[in-house]
Amino acid sequence: MYYETFKQMKKHLGQLDKWLETSAAFADTKKFDPKNFMGLRIIVDQFPFSRQVQATCDTRSSPRHDSPARKHRRKRTPSRRSRSSARG
Repeated sequence: MYYETFKQMKKHLGQLDKWLETSAAFADTKKFDPKNFMGLRIIVDQFPFSRQVQATCDTRSSPRHDSPARKHRRKRTPSRRSRSSARG
């Protein structure tokens, strides 16, 4: 289990590194400072790119990966059996 988790984290961080390299190369070809990307938002309700990169690195480095989305998914609804027994 540990190996599979590590392999997935390595893949995500590797992909993030490629995106950063690609954006830096794009900025170089268009002759503007690549740091400008760090303050941009792809969609209005998202965090700036710098915050998204930080969150990705924090999530991948935390031992349990307790992101709010994962915590939400852990909440379980009552099973069909317990709902039918509650009806009486």
